[in-house]
Amino acid sequence: MGWLLALDGATEHLALALVAPDGRVHAQELAGGAQASAKLLPSLKAWMAAQRVQASQLAALVLGRGPGAFTGLRAVAAVAQGLAWGWNLRVIPVDSLLLPVEAGAPPQAQRCAAIVDARMGEVYAAQYERVADGGWRCVHEPALWAPARLRECWQGTDAPQHWLGNAHAMLGLPEPSALPPGARAAALGRIGWTAWREGQGGDPAAALPCYVRDKVALTTAERAALAAAGA
Repeated sequence: MGWLLALDGATEHLALALVAPDGRVHAQELAGGAQASAKLLPSLKAWMAAQRVQASQLAALVLGRGPGAFTGLRAVAAVAQGLAWGWNLRVIPVDSLLLPVEAGAPPQAQRCAAIVDARMGEVYAAQYERVADGGWRCVHEPALWAPARLRECWQGTDAPQHWLGNAHAMLGLPEPSALPPGARAAALGRIGWTAWREGQGGDPAAALPCYVRDKVALTTAERAALAAAGA
């Protein structure tokens, strides 16, 4: 069994992970956003060289497919496809929203929600349930929500035990403790390792972003209407 290379650009930080054949995760985070496309390939090559991992040792590539920042998602997906085809690797797409859950969920937590600021007054959200082997099963697929509507729908028997991510203030929830540096990247590596052991992975054509939202900015009229509604 070879190494896994994992990439995610859904937030303002690029998450990179190399997973050894025995499951050990080497994680790194870099500046993302507008810098993602310029920095990713050179940084990736330098990091692999520093870890003494060659392309021939890789078995698969793990892609954080989103949802999240459009620029980062596009840049990482393009790089992932190119590398996977060039190096003849299988691709394992995973939800980027699962990263804060894997990184921050308490050990006893069974059902957690990921909530991430999607800008324009909305949040990306999904719910996951822990399974017997310690991994996660998605019970509410990643979607775009108005914060008030999300709180209204996810209550009672559908309420998660924990809300994880960076959109707590938008939902009127207490802010959680900040994740340590590199936690998202390490979580990406662990998620990829679990998926690989389960036999997941397919053609590089599957390395496609999951945008959820097909619109990146509000019109002037929409911004005015939103401001009036909040007045």
